[in-house]
Amino acid sequence: MLKRYLWGIGLGLIVMFAMPAMANILTGATATANCAGYTLTVHASDLAAGKTYTIKYHFTVTSNGTSSTFPGTISFTATGSTATETASGTWSLTGDSTVTGSATLTSSGSTKPIIINGSTTATLDCSAPPPACSTGPQSLAYNVSERSNNASEIVWFNSHFKLQGNVPSTDFTVNVTNQSITFGPSTLPVPDAVIAFTSSVTCASTSFNTTTNEWETFIPLSYATHADEVFSAGLAHILPSSFPQNVSNVTWHATFTSPTASSLQFQFQYGAANYLSSDDKGDVFPLTSTGQPDYNAMMIDPVHNAPTCGGYNNGDHAGTPENQEVKNLVTGGGSGGGGSNWTGSWSSTQTYVCAAP
Repeated sequence: MLKRYLWGIGLGLIVMFAMPAMANILTGATATANCAGYTLTVHASDLAAGKTYTIKYHFTVTSNGTSSTFPGTISFTATGSTATETASGTWSLTGDSTVTGSATLTSSGSTKPIIINGSTTATLDCSAPPPACSTGPQSLAYNVSERSNNASEIVWFNSHFKLQGNVPSTDFTVNVTNQSITFGPSTLPVPDAVIAFTSSVTCASTSFNTTTNEWETFIPLSYATHADEVFSAGLAHILPSSFPQNVSNVTWHATFTSPTASSLQFQFQYGAANYLSSDDKGDVFPLTSTGQPDYNAMMIDPVHNAPTCGGYNNGDHAGTPENQEVKNLVTGGGSGGGGSNWTGSWSSTQTYVCAAP
């Protein structure tokens, strides 16, 4: 009888030690990812209610041949034996990109690969979408007059366009890129420009983004077909003090595209006005700390025949520097004769058609 009793105790111990411990398992991790970021969902089981857990995760992203890691953690207190937690983050991918990832429940070391967009490896096409239309490279030649005695003056090359064709009735943008000016033996690079026609503004404005080195202009959508001059882009070029030759011809090169519109037509013109660097009245042309013309201090008029946020004279041409001190410095040269001709007289009008590529 005693042997049977002891055998029963031994059997009970075996059964007791055979019971599985709580495993704290990460049962799954899924994510959706795109070129801007991710949203992660993880599931865990066999948790102890009231206990705090941490999930560590990371994504490895390869974009344009460069790999980067985006780590994160999720801490939570279990309310039952299972839990579902979420997290999100951002990145900026370009070109063809791949994304992989894994998540670990740190209390148990349970690790799962993250299923991203239905697979353990997500392949993303993060190339910039092609423009809806493009004019292709365009060039327009014009006679100007820059002479050696204009040395040290600032030539304000400025351009504008009028929209025709299929002008959208909803918000759209225009990009002006690949710009340069052939100026005698020199090629002068012109900053890019983006012009947004949007219902979110009630007045027109233009500014120069010193970070991206581009002109940014906003035009009320309701004036897209009414404005007869929309500032396109500009370049203030300081003639060197040793400017040696006379220049009588310049050519403006540009490409117009729109990522959101098609079948636009641009009636394009430009001019060149000369400005003194200073005068005997104390007027001084505004320069940046690097000695280059300060575009924002020039206060460029963005449009003709539409309201401006700066309250500029509605009769001034698009591209006019509205800083009165700058206006006082205009002089003869380029395609202008000084006086009140702050943009220079216009070139001929060239119509560029923005067609589907």
